[in-house]
Amino acid sequence: MRYHEWLLDTEGVNLHAVMCADRRVDETRTTSNDIVEIIRVLGVEAVRQALLGELRSVIEFDGSYVNYRHLAMLCDVMTYRGHILAVTRHGEAWA
Repeated sequence: MRYHEWLLDTEGVNLHAVMCADRRVDETRTTSNDIVEIIRVLGVEAVRQALLGELRSVIEFDGSYVNYRHLAMLCDVMTYRGHILAVTRHGEAWA
């Protein structure tokens, strides 16, 4: 028996409703690029991982490389208080 897999790519999706849908939705592969929505639905650890993924994709887009530890430290600083802190290019965190 073959299973068909559908891929849904949307803008402005309600992540909570998608993950709670009674259809077969693989919640382990469901993603969003809305950082505020991720922290609201999944929590601070998930938003830290999403930030790391977004930063890596932006930096590696043109072939640049930044060590994982540096990006992980930046994501840790942005999320260590349990909410998202904005960080400027000068390193200042704004609550």
